[in-house]
Amino acid sequence: MSPETSASSIRLRLLHALRRLSAAAPSLREARRRRTRRRRVVLVSLAVAVSLAVNLALILSLRGLWLEEGDGAEPGTAREVAFVPEIPEAVLEVPPTTVVVPTAKLPSPGPISDDPLPAASEVSEVPLEVAAESLGPALAGPSLDSAGTGGTTFFGVTARGRRIGYVVDVSASMESGGRIWLALGELKRSLAGLPDFAWFYVTLFSNELLVPPFQRSWQRAVPTELTRMDRWIDSVSTRGGTRPGPAFERLFSLDPKPDAIFFLTDGEVPADTPALVRRLNDRIRPTVINTVAFGSEAGRAALEEMARDSDGVFRFVPTGGRP
Repeated sequence: MSPETSASSIRLRLLHALRRLSAAAPSLREARRRRTRRRRVVLVSLAVAVSLAVNLALILSLRGLWLEEGDGAEPGTAREVAFVPEIPEAVLEVPPTTVVVPTAKLPSPGPISDDPLPAASEVSEVPLEVAAESLGPALAGPSLDSAGTGGTTFFGVTARGRRIGYVVDVSASMESGGRIWLALGELKRSLAGLPDFAWFYVTLFSNELLVPPFQRSWQRAVPTELTRMDRWIDSVSTRGGTRPGPAFERLFSLDPKPDAIFFLTDGEVPADTPALVRRLNDRIRPTVINTVAFGSEAGRAALEEMARDSDGVFRFVPTGGRP
């Protein structure tokens, strides 16, 4: 083959190759476009999946925070659902003061007037049995304020709160003039005045603590519990001396703490009692302690100090008998 023939053959082959490449070029471009589209679809799908996962995690996190702030419950603990308003700390309707109550007629439940009360020497002595009987209907009904926090009264002193504690003297001196039955009768009326969403805890004391055997913790103020407590109170008799410290220790050991406490005694309490109660009480959100000197002013100074320390009310209630 001559060189000219070889060159012509090579040019012919190159021309055929170029034609084949030109024919295949559109197919290559289309394949390249399909690969590009597939990559875009994969990237968009991956971005959507990541976005959904992040948003779901954020929603679950915010829901957990909302639940924790809503009920204050620890994770994993059961929450009790109650269709009642949240109860703020106990608020007394009366300012801290020292007053003397006429035995003939105790004030009805509700705020106490700011008008000055008569001095003790100006109050006529009428047997407390008469006053107690006249107060029965007034103190029997539930006590509610405009905020629905509940509460009750005890010898005319009103306390607000969801958890009310009682410290009542049953020492031997309470036998004088039937004071024990007057005090325990008022205790039963005060318990009956609690709304059914409130809780109570009863402690009686002499030289030792006396509590019902069935009272393990806070008792709900529902008819069955009130009836059981009334029966136990009716079985109580006087005994021993006057030592209220263990009763306060028991009340302040409860969880949650009391919103308010009613404390009644007819005698002189140990000198360290105010300091003990002050040490037990919460300084940030103290429990309000209302004190009643019943038939005797022997322990008046200590009772006034305890009420004053907790923004409570001291009240002297003469019984008409011998101090």
